[in-house]
Amino acid sequence: MSSTASEIIVYGASGYTGKLIAESLGRRNIPFTAAGRNAERISKAMALASERLGRAIDHEVAEVPHDAASLTSLFNGARIVVNVTGPFARIGETVVKAALEANCNYLDTTGEQDFIFDMEKKYSDAFRARGLLQSQACAYMWTFGAMAAELALEHDDIDSIDLMYSSDRGVPSVASTRSFMRMLACPHYYLADNELVEWERAKLFDVNIPDSMTTFRASPWGGGAEPGWYLKDDRVRNCRVMIGAQNELMEQVRDGVRQIIDRSQDDPAARDTIAYAVADAITLEEPQKEDPRTHRCIISCHARGTTHAVTTKIILHSAYVATGELIAMGCADLLAGKSKAVGCSSAVRAFGHRRLLDEFRENGFLTYLAG
Repeated sequence: MSSTASEIIVYGASGYTGKLIAESLGRRNIPFTAAGRNAERISKAMALASERLGRAIDHEVAEVPHDAASLTSLFNGARIVVNVTGPFARIGETVVKAALEANCNYLDTTGEQDFIFDMEKKYSDAFRARGLLQSQACAYMWTFGAMAAELALEHDDIDSIDLMYSSDRGVPSVASTRSFMRMLACPHYYLADNELVEWERAKLFDVNIPDSMTTFRASPWGGGAEPGWYLKDDRVRNCRVMIGAQNELMEQVRDGVRQIIDRSQDDPAARDTIAYAVADAITLEEPQKEDPRTHRCIISCHARGTTHAVTTKIILHSAYVATGELIAMGCADLLAGKSKAVGCSSAVRAFGHRRLLDEFRENGFLTYLAG
């Protein structure tokens, strides 16, 4: 295998999203080290990724215990750590600390708002001081909403952003279900007049999805990363994020969140344990790789200003596959020294929303309406 494989470490490579990231890196002929706690599982996952790609992926395999010293030792000499472990609030901080200690840029695929806020507060200044990028939620959620928001912010007199992620037939992975059941049961926030305001938990809203005649049920889904990213952005005063999906699924999730809150009495440790148990009853096994003909998404942004309004839209397929592609794009830009940001930053700010959108469009993943 290539001697440069250790420039990128994909930690958690044996999971559902990890395999897709491996496939996307392999498609670009970018070598990497696939790391995790079980070498046999990693090797099987990489074999499957290579089979799906149709050729061998250039990689090494590293088995490593999940502790800061071991991870730092593995990461030393690398340039980028991609963290795909989860739930992130339970085990993610160890990886962030080890990446910083090893002087690596850090990308992850978390969707957990509280984890994103916490890691920014604790580590952003240190990553910035070392000239390193700390980019969290480098995934379908919550990067594509930020792309739609940035398209709206290209227009004058816009200061308020309402984002809606909607999915035709999306099926979450086991790890994703654990993460979102935990984050929906935790306090989560939207941005109102430059302040973070808590959503009411376990509440659904009736919404209309663009290009659909059906009314969907929607949830704030843990708040999203976008309100935090725009909290310190002078262009934006208000930002809300929701997810709309099949009504039956949304009601099942809502009822599960109520159960978690009631049973845990809002004790954080109990809440997490109960959330994982409830999640495991919802998603029993990993889904198959997405089919573009059925796993389709629309991300819409309704943006307002004092006297103007604009709607932008991204029409996308295969959200998990797109996450793998996004990570690979970010790694390619970091290796080429093209990142536009250091410290804690969205992928959109680090790599540019038009650059990302245009590459996804060229590769047949999406079209977009800029308003």
